[in-house]
Amino acid sequence: MTCTALGTAGGQVTAYQSAPTSAILTGVPAGCVRGPFTVKVTGLGISSVTWSLDSKRIRGASVRPGDQYAARIRLSPGRHQLTVKVVFQAYSHTRARVFRRVAVRCPAIH
Repeated sequence: MTCTALGTAGGQVTAYQSAPTSAILTGVPAGCVRGPFTVKVTGLGISSVTWSLDSKRIRGASVRPGDQYAARIRLSPGRHQLTVKVVFQAYSHTRARVFRRVAVRCPAIH
């Protein structure tokens, strides 16, 4: 969603456009995961995405610069906290949105 506001500046009408306030994080599996998986974040006007798993930074990649980013994740057994920080850019204003999801790797089978 993009919001636009109109205002006056020195007698002229000026349009101000804000960054989107939302994005969608997909690919976080429910239940346990038996192998690596890919998570994606999509939205309009994204300037950067930072991925971390259990507070450790992991590498992501730009799929389509500005609107889609992805990371490939491998988990050890147990529960893990995935945090994705998305920064939107609109003119000189920057807005961040943080997603926190729990991903679960199936227990090791002996």
